[in-house]
Amino acid sequence: MKCRVTCMVAGKMFYVECLARNYEEARKVALAQYPNARIMGVTAVFG
Repeated sequence: MKCRVTCMVAGKMFYVECLARNYEEARKVALAQYPNARIMGVTAVFG
């Protein structure tokens, strides 16, 4: 599924969209791209 991971670095929020099997994998993908980010949430994206 397509997921939108909300991340925060230095007080700035941004989104990472990725394809993952579940929410935990989506978190791992976002942290692999931005290792110093804090994960605020994960949401499935439809459409």
